[in-house]
Amino acid sequence: MCLLDFGPTVSAHRIVLVSGILSDGIAFCLQVIPSLANLTFVLKSAFSPNVDPLETGPSVLQYCLRNLRRFFAGRDRLAANCCTDVAYTDLVRDPLSVVHEIYTYLGEQLTLEAESRMVKFLRENPQAKWGRHLYSAATFGLDARTIEEPFRFYTEQFNLTHHRLRPASK
Repeated sequence: MCLLDFGPTVSAHRIVLVSGILSDGIAFCLQVIPSLANLTFVLKSAFSPNVDPLETGPSVLQYCLRNLRRFFAGRDRLAANCCTDVAYTDLVRDPLSVVHEIYTYLGEQLTLEAESRMVKFLRENPQAKWGRHLYSAATFGLDARTIEEPFRFYTEQFNLTHHRLRPASK
């Protein structure tokens, strides 16, 4: 999930919460949780030689689970038209089309200046610009079973066969 900052091009009172999902929500969780565990492990290791990856994985999993539940609880209190869901695969495949859809959803117009800045950013920052990070869930004491079940509420909340922008359901 991320909060998109549309800057001055969108009315100040409009906020868009975007949740990124892959076509297979479980695959998303199976990628994200180990990735965050790896990031957490690397950052903590910079300050302590006593970081245990087998403790880091479950800790990150619980942190993500707790905060995802909080996110959805908070989102449920917002007006339905201030949230939308975007499939991560669509965002990666064609980011500008997704941004145009978000602006249309908001009833706003994407300026040529904003679009050209986005094109420049995308051109200068391709995925894997800094290389690929290699890690596994097992490194952090995790496996598909330990990730799938706790996040089932998340993966079942979305119609994962529909990959275009859609209003959030309440």
